[in-house]
Amino acid sequence: MSEPGLSFGNITASGFSALEAAVLAYGLALAGRRGARTALVNLWRRISHVSVFATNKANPLRSILEQSIDIAELRKKGCPVNLSISASNARTDAVRVFSGDQMSIDAIVAAATVPFLFRPLRSTARPIGATATLRPWGRCGRLKRAIC
Repeated sequence: MSEPGLSFGNITASGFSALEAAVLAYGLALAGRRGARTALVNLWRRISHVSVFATNKANPLRSILEQSIDIAELRKKGCPVNLSISASNARTDAVRVFSGDQMSIDAIVAAATVPFLFRPLRSTARPIGATATLRPWGRCGRLKRAIC
């Protein structure tokens, strides 16, 4: 971020770095490098205080992300950074890539979830490339629809 000639046109991430990538892309879209640095500092501040500030105690990652970004900014056609998030199926190891209009808080949380710490999101039994619904275990139907 401190290199003057360095620019970000595309960012691809998976795992917990998906949260960082989404926040980085959001900060860059709003206010360039300074915005990205500020957004990342705020993300890590929220993570360090998750037990106090998380509004969704069942899934603090979702709460942190919802406080950190506006997903609509990352979906805009004019967004300066193209973000792609890879989420994998823990049972089959199949990978699904979300980008553009497919990008959602659900997709980022699904990529970042550590199954033994948080409830994993699951997809219906449709093949990659088909319409799928991301759902939290035990709370089917509460999350929005994602097209892959």
